[in-house]
Amino acid sequence: MKRNIILIFVLLHNFSIEPVTVAIKDVVKISSQRENYLLGYGLVVGLPQTGDTKSLLAKESLENILKYSGITTDMDKLVNKNTAAVMVMANMPAVTKSGDKIDVWISSIGDAKSLAGGYLLQTPLMGQDGTVYAIAQVHIEKNFSQNQRSSSDKITTLFEPGGATIEKSVNQPMFLDNGKIRLALKRFDISNLHAVQQSIEKKYPGSVTVTNDAILELTIPENVKPLEFLSTALQQPVEVTGGNKVVIDPQSATIVMGNDVKISTVGVTKNGILLKVQGKSGEKAKTASNGVIEGSTTVEELVKGLNSLGVSAEDIMDIIKSIHAAGALQGELIIL
Repeated sequence: MKRNIILIFVLLHNFSIEPVTVAIKDVVKISSQRENYLLGYGLVVGLPQTGDTKSLLAKESLENILKYSGITTDMDKLVNKNTAAVMVMANMPAVTKSGDKIDVWISSIGDAKSLAGGYLLQTPLMGQDGTVYAIAQVHIEKNFSQNQRSSSDKITTLFEPGGATIEKSVNQPMFLDNGKIRLALKRFDISNLHAVQQSIEKKYPGSVTVTNDAILELTIPENVKPLEFLSTALQQPVEVTGGNKVVIDPQSATIVMGNDVKISTVGVTKNGILLKVQGKSGEKAKTASNGVIEGSTTVEELVKGLNSLGVSAEDIMDIIKSIHAAGALQGELIIL
């Protein structure tokens, strides 16, 4: 019942994705710059008997560390419930320098019950080229902040802000590319692309060309310094829209969508339930033998009809996924 209450509240609230005015810098990025994914294997020690018990990874890793330190011991006699093998992940921003801090995710890969209270030993984080770009080393607090997914000490995946230090930066062009400045939308939308072009040209007429690969290529005006030009251009206001989207979070049974996401004509049946939602807004949902949802119906109207029939949150999400798979959902479906 609780899952249904959460779902009904979020779905029936009148969400609307309206155009908003933001600075251009909030919707574009320099096309030559990108984040880099880092990954490392590490060992958490000092756990209060909540570490790995069956997995041999932690024991073998600890043995290697001790050997590297010049210590030889009989590992069979060593009780290692206070250690856990983990994977450490991070995203390195496009522009970083040695000494910068970046956030990391730490996740157990053995049978540890909890990582709370342990200490992640120095863990090299590598890029796809095998180069070490950062080192992670953190103490995992027992009492997690509100940013964590759970307030319980029994957690095997956690987020540590500033948990790694950059050792080697990636050389990427600052902003000039063969004398041009190339910008790309963070999330492509043809209308927003045009809006950004118009906004920049309002300040600097004739300075923007849109390439076939949807790149905004900026030509620096005469007597204007490149950095000044880019800074001013990125601060210009632009009106953008988020597009028609439906977002589903199965874990919390939550669906968020714009109130104008349409559904084309499609047949629907689920667990013996037949539904007919009329195409005109405001008409009530009815049961019908053919289970047809008429064209121009919105997702909100569909969910109201399914709710009126007592359909569960899980079934509603399955129906929306199936409608999208059939090509009848006139919007983007995002599943978290």
